Formats: sequence, C-alpha cells, structure tokens
Amino acid sequence: MLNSDGGIEYKGYIEKLTAHGNSSWDYSLKKPYNIKLASKANLYGMGKSKKWILLGNYLDHSMLRNKTTIEMSRAAGMEYAMDSVFVDLYADGSYRGTYQLIERVNIGKDRVNIHDLGDKTEECNEKELSSYKRTVEGASRLDEYMEGSFKYYDIPNDPKDITGGYLLEFQPWNRYGIKAKSGFVTSKGQAVAISEPEYASREQALYIKNFVQDMEDAIYSDTGYNSKGKHYSDYIDVDSLITAYLVQEISMNVDATKASFFFYKDSDKKGDGKLHFGPAWDFDLSYNNFSTVISNSNGEIGTSWNANNLFAAYFPISGYKESERPAYGISWFGQLYKRDEIKKCAAKIYFQNFEPYLSDLVGSENNSDSLIINMAKEILPSAEMNNARWHMYGGKEYCVFGSSSGDDFIGSVEIVSNFIEKRKTYLSQLWKPLLVRGDVNGDGLFNMADVAAMQKWLMYYGSLNCKKAGDLYEDVVINIFDLCVMKK
Repeated sequence: MLNSDGGIEYKGYIEKLTAHGNSSWDYSLKKPYNIKLASKANLYGMGKSKKWILLGNYLDHSMLRNKTTIEMSRAAGMEYAMDSVFVDLYADGSYRGTYQLIERVNIGKDRVNIHDLGDKTEECNEKELSSYKRTVEGASRLDEYMEGSFKYYDIPNDPKDITGGYLLEFQPWNRYGIKAKSGFVTSKGQAVAISEPEYASREQALYIKNFVQDMEDAIYSDTGYNSKGKHYSDYIDVDSLITAYLVQEISMNVDATKASFFFYKDSDKKGDGKLHFGPAWDFDLSYNNFSTVISNSNGEIGTSWNANNLFAAYFPISGYKESERPAYGISWFGQLYKRDEIKKCAAKIYFQNFEPYLSDLVGSENNSDSLIINMAKEILPSAEMNNARWHMYGGKEYCVFGSSSGDDFIGSVEIVSNFIEKRKTYLSQLWKPLLVRGDVNGDGLFNMADVAAMQKWLMYYGSLNCKKAGDLYEDVVINIFDLCVMKK
C-alpha cells in the first residue's frame, strides 16, 4: 500500500481475502472485499486493526453515499464513526478502480471501544472458542428463524462479568440463519446477530437476549414500562437511538432498520448499562438509489424515491409479511416514533446536530463549492480512471438499480446533492413545529437562560444549540430582532 507521496504505507502479508456484502457482492461487477492482515496495522492514520474492507461502491455512481452519510453521523455526534480513505486498487497486474478502504465495524481500541468480552472468554477456556458445539434453543435447527429462540456455543467457562461488551446487528429474517453464528430472535420477531463476541456462550447469549427482550417489552407497552416496572429509557440511551434513526431517515436507506444496523452494550462496570446505537454502516442504496415501498402493520407507507415523506419511521420488523409466521410488523423505531416525546426529541436533535451539516453538505443553490462537491473534486481524477474501467456513468442505462447516474461523475454527485436538498427542506418543515420556540440552548424549555444565550451569541461569544428555535421574528435570520421578540 502506497501513500499519496509515493512512500510505502504498508507492506506485509494478507492473511485472508473474502467476499464482502450481499447485494453489493451479488450485483456488482466490481467486487468488494474483506481483508484480514497478518498483524494489526495503522493504515492511513485510521488506527491499528487487522480487519479492513475495500468497498467498491459499484452500485453507487457518486461513490460518495457511504462517505457522506458516515461523516454526517460523525458531525451529529454519534459516538463511533468508521474512518475511510479512497484508494486506487491494482491486483494481478491490472487496475481495478476506485475503492473506499474503510474500518470494519468491530470491538477494539480504535473501533467500537467497549469491553472485549470475546477476549476475556478466550482467556477462560483451553480450546479455540469456534471448536465448541453450536446449539439452538427455541427452534428446531440452527438456521431457523423462530421468535424467542437463541443460539450459542457450548463454551464451558465464562468470565465473571458477562454484562458486556456486546456488538449487535439487525439481520433480515431470511439471512439470520446463515449470517448469525450467535444470536437471538425477539418475541416480536426482530432477528439480532451477536457480532461480538462472535462465539457467544449460552449464558452470554441468554443475558443479552433477555436484556433486549425487556427493552422491547417496554417499547411496545402502552405506558413505555415493561412488567418489571422499568421504562424503555432504562435500557436505551435515547439520544443515541434517535441519532441513529435520523441517519437512516435522512438518507432514506432501503435497509434502514432491516440490515447492517448496529448497536452495542458495554460492560456495566465500564459503561452506563444501556444500549447505544451505531456505528452507521452501508448506504450505497440510499438517497433514491433504489426504488422501493415499505409498509408496516399499521398501514403506514413510505417510498424511497419521494423525498417528501417519512421512510425509516414506517419500517416493519423484517419478518413481517415475509415469513410463514409474520412478525409484529412495526419496528422499534416505528413504535417509538408514535410517542410525542420521541418526535419532539427527534426534531431537537435534527435541528441541533444534523441540519447544520446538511446545509454545509449541499451548500446554497447553485453553489459549486459545497462539501459534497469538494469531496467529489478530491477523487475526480481517480473517478475518471474508474469510469474508464467500469463505465459507471453516462445515463441510467449504466445503472444496476434505479436511474441515479449523471452524464459524468460530478453530475452523478449532483443528483445525490439535489436529493439531499429536497430531503432537508421536507424534514425541516415537518419538524420545525415540534420545536419549543425560543429554546436556543436545546434544553426543552424557553426561559431566561435562552435569552442570555442569545445575547452572548450575538456578541460573538457563546453558542446556540438550536438556532432554528430562535427565529422568532420568522425572517430566516437569527439577529437582534429575534432577541427583542424573546425579551417581550
């Protein structure tokens, strides 16, 4: 691996090279790969790890949907966001195109930095954890999707603390049997793979299954409390969940809460004892790059091609209408979004953490210096070479899915930018009425603290967490006129 100065970034043995992805592998001529190095390496300043991914972005003619969405999650304060760099790949003496070298989602000091329960379990057992027998309870076979079931490895010894860390991932019902080595299915039908520890013991799988089930019971109750008297917020970092939801909603990701959706729980001794959501992952079919209609059992419908509708809020649990035993039909997000307090919190976090980034991302009308266009310019020469190799733009006839291809590379990026602009306009109009007017510090109240914050900000010191709530004069500008209205 060479760096931009022509020096050697890495030279060493690649222990394993495997296929990456599902649709991104099956439908791509330009294949994506998982890479496992023989030893940990800090590639391009992204932190030490053995495991990396080379994304081909063949289904995304802008090649920026993953990059911009992950950067959006970072700007919005998601605790972990995967770093990546664009590279030109050569193999077997031939040029293979523009690839995105990206960190793999896993537990580690430079990745999802939570307690490594897998490492601790290895220390407690003599044999390789993968050598122990896999077992399933609540289903007739390991590859079966069955509500209430869980699968694990018959590992004899557990560490004293099995409260974390767990890295979990939603799986579609029809992939769960193959993709999840360890995992469980909730009573409502949500299939969850235990990504780490990859080889979970019975006690570990049962612990996290019961924890998530108690959380789910609280979510679907009328009061928000389960039979144990605990509220869903006792199990979930709510701001983290809403941030993860907004990433999916803004991008109109066709997988949304169905696949490639991660959440985690740290050890109670190290963390706060709650589920946190992220990192954001897999957005090559987002921003109107794949046409689909989704509907849940309440009859709520979202369409991926129309920027002026909710989408992720209406997702069903993935087994709904697809398996022989239909799942509940409304995802955790959809169920929570029915609650006024969640809608108001979503509006606050959107305006506070997302809208400023989206404005920078797409810039003003006809602005050729927007963030996304600058990202495109950085890789333009590489993208031109990539097109000579793979012919990824020039019209919709070159698309595998949809019609999201421009006449040239920048044109393909502008299609994404224009869709994001429409999305931002719709969501801003939808959620602005839910803001507490005048609540510029974002604490849910309008009082003298907001007046003080506004005065400081106008005098060029201090900050406003939610500028949109401060436009009381309603002229789309925050200035002294808004302060006068606030004081009145």
